[in-house]
Amino acid sequence: MKKLFINRSQSFLFHLLLIQTGNFDHRQTMRIPSIKFLDQPRHRSKWLFLNLTLLFIISIWTSQCWASTYFVRYDGTVTSENKANATSCSSVKTALNVAEHNRCTFKPGDIIYICDDGMSETKTVYGGTEHAYRPSSNGGASFIVPSDGTAESPITYTAAPGDTPLIDQTWLVYGYSWKDTGKKSSFTGNNIYRCTQKNFRSRMLWEDGVPLLPAKNSNLSNGYHFYSGGYNYYSPTSGIPSDHVLESLEWNMGGEGGLVNYSPAGIDIRDRNHIIVEGLSFTRCPTAIHTGHHIKKGNLTDITIRNNTITDTYWAIWGLVDASTDAVISNVTVQGNSISYCNSGISFWVSNGTSGSGHHEDYLITENDILHHGEIVLPSNPYVSATEFTHYFDTADCEAISWQHPKNCVVSKNKIICNMTGDQVTALVASSKINAIRAYYYFQYGGSAAPTEGNIFKHNYIEGPMTAMYSSGRLDIGFQNNVWANNVIINAETKRSDSSFYFNPQGAVQDNPLEGENYFINNSTYYPHGDGRFALSGSYNPGNFTIMNNIFYSAKGIYIFYGAHQNFSADIDYNIHYNHSSNSVQKVSGGGINSVSWASWQKLGMDVNGYNNRNPYYKDPDNGDLALSHSSINAIDQGKDLGSSFSDALINTSSWPASIEIGNQDDYGVGWEIGAYLQAILSAPNNLQVFNYKSSQNKSTPP
Repeated sequence: MKKLFINRSQSFLFHLLLIQTGNFDHRQTMRIPSIKFLDQPRHRSKWLFLNLTLLFIISIWTSQCWASTYFVRYDGTVTSENKANATSCSSVKTALNVAEHNRCTFKPGDIIYICDDGMSETKTVYGGTEHAYRPSSNGGASFIVPSDGTAESPITYTAAPGDTPLIDQTWLVYGYSWKDTGKKSSFTGNNIYRCTQKNFRSRMLWEDGVPLLPAKNSNLSNGYHFYSGGYNYYSPTSGIPSDHVLESLEWNMGGEGGLVNYSPAGIDIRDRNHIIVEGLSFTRCPTAIHTGHHIKKGNLTDITIRNNTITDTYWAIWGLVDASTDAVISNVTVQGNSISYCNSGISFWVSNGTSGSGHHEDYLITENDILHHGEIVLPSNPYVSATEFTHYFDTADCEAISWQHPKNCVVSKNKIICNMTGDQVTALVASSKINAIRAYYYFQYGGSAAPTEGNIFKHNYIEGPMTAMYSSGRLDIGFQNNVWANNVIINAETKRSDSSFYFNPQGAVQDNPLEGENYFINNSTYYPHGDGRFALSGSYNPGNFTIMNNIFYSAKGIYIFYGAHQNFSADIDYNIHYNHSSNSVQKVSGGGINSVSWASWQKLGMDVNGYNNRNPYYKDPDNGDLALSHSSINAIDQGKDLGSSFSDALINTSSWPASIEIGNQDDYGVGWEIGAYLQAILSAPNNLQVFNYKSSQNKSTPP
């Protein structure tokens, strides 16, 4: 028999491995050879450190070695007890199905591959575009993540190599369940049918994959379907219901703020830690990805949602904290996702209730595309005219990114676009629904809830007829140390424009008790036809605000509603106001809105170093480029130096979301720029004279 020779270090590692795997028994005869230098005290601490370091390395290595991969098909037949057989997408016999997946227990580091086999995906063409969808009879069973990963070894959900699974949550409404009412629709000329539908989102009904226009009442005089009192009414485009594949979205009514009774999700990662969901596609879901609390009440952490594609969905990504507890959900990353035609984009809320201080903390939301915001299934729908747009639009919760009680969260480098124009906007304005569309939204409850503080919203691109940044709710818990910086905000719609920033604590019952400063700085706005106002309003003191180095490009006058409360504190200066039709400033005073002249505004100490009606010379604003041109003498080097905490700004070649370039204000020119961008000319050497624009007498035209 050959002898196995190992040296001392190999022996030591081998024993550590045995300890790590639980196979070490101190009674075994194999031992680490005597190491005499350990008898010397000066070496013991070094040896202990080496032991701990090697043990840590081995623990990571072994956890990775033991990780497994599992495959899931919608028609898989492998049971949870035999999950080791779920080895490929090639056969129903080599994959779990969703229900069996949900019964499994997985280990840290495991990878769950989702196959596109067995999905019965089909395609339809409408509006000149091919749309993929997957008719189902089970509401597209939800993936419910059954196990936690670890910080070193998260559990990952992703597409199987070479596959493109489409997670579709529609619910099949069988043709035989419809009963003929004996009435005809004047809109379609066909009979009206009725079926019982308890969990149904009334604005959603697909016929052969095509979204239908909802009517205003059960007579269906101006649409194809209508929901009321637990019944859905429907008149086919042709024939009878059984001639068509009819689908809706399951929706547990009234469950949006609840922990249990709410709509199903494509992937449900509630109550879980250390999970990654990446590279998946979702369509027609009540919620695509849901995280946060459900049954558990403790802290949750480390969720990553990245590089997913979500379309035609009510809530794209939604997380919920149980506000009846003091639990914290933390370290959540949402990055690189493409979200389009959804009612709500990325939403992290607290449950209805204020008895605890539960909140969100240390989130990063970055490099996401949120496009066609609020336009769920509409633009490509052949049955919806612009003037009928308002039938579809939901009246609430239409926010691209929304929060309740965040702390130390960062939202950066996202692109948010709402493409509603013309008659669509007119219809929403007439129905008072336009005010529900927001790009970025804070809401606060009162009671013992956690304050909203330390959050940063920067380097984002926002375009379309919506309020860009909006905050509302109670003030008694506090709002402080929040920053909105270097954002680009564009609204060229002629029929409607709204605020670039609106702080409106309409539910406030007292002044903001916190004294930390909030900053709205170095933002660039372009409202060539509207007001684009910056508004701080309400009957109570909203807190302390610094409003500096912004460009307000507005056609309707200078709107800075700066507060009705006498103790309100705002430092407003170094802002450019341009293109407005009036030189007066609209401000709130004593509960009413009144106008003051620019001179009077400056006498109040506002914009003493600001510019009234001075052109910022954006590079190409009509095509979405608000970078400074070489003619931007009113903005280049004219801003206030606000310190290193706020010095990072956009380079003028940036594009969203993947090609954002950031520079330091202190490295460009002889002073800070006004607006979101840096003019990309690095500071000159000391022996080179630099033209100081501050000394220019004529600041409205280039030299």
